[in-house]
Amino acid sequence: MEGGDQSEEEPRERSQAGGMGTLWSQESTPEERLPVEGSRPWAVARRVLTAILILGLLLCFSVLLFYNFQNCGPRPCETSVCLDLRDHYLASGNTSVAPCTDFFSFACGRAKETNNSFQELATKNKNRLRRILEVQNSWHPGSGEEKAFQFYNSCMDTLAIEAAGTGPLRQVIEEIFREYLTYL
Repeated sequence: MEGGDQSEEEPRERSQAGGMGTLWSQESTPEERLPVEGSRPWAVARRVLTAILILGLLLCFSVLLFYNFQNCGPRPCETSVCLDLRDHYLASGNTSVAPCTDFFSFACGRAKETNNSFQELATKNKNRLRRILEVQNSWHPGSGEEKAFQFYNSCMDTLAIEAAGTGPLRQVIEEIFREYLTYL
């Protein structure tokens, strides 16, 4: 027993004498230590599983990005209205001028000679809106369409406006003036 005790105590004494050893209470017994040979396969398996997990996450993220870029981006407008606007825009430009030299002439070159292309589009939009508002449709009661239709018709009924004269406006001005006087 003394031989066994001396072999354990001598290294402790040497390590404590050198100041580099561990304390007696912090040392573990051989039974408490994990065997090095038994933990090596688990460490390799853990590394392989971690690598597979990381590669799987990267693959899923790549597929998700690819799907988003392919399916969620803006689509070109293929309706007849969009195609007409595109043709009108292309016809209003001047392709003989380099866009880097004179972009305005490139974009609106033919529009300078006749009408401005934007002004022409505004006129077309006003005409479309007038056609929509002049056709009586069955609007839902209280909807925005019905209110716009009523407002447009009240403004376009010039005979009723001229017959009423300045009476309605004079009434509003007198009411505002009365409220102003009561406020003072």
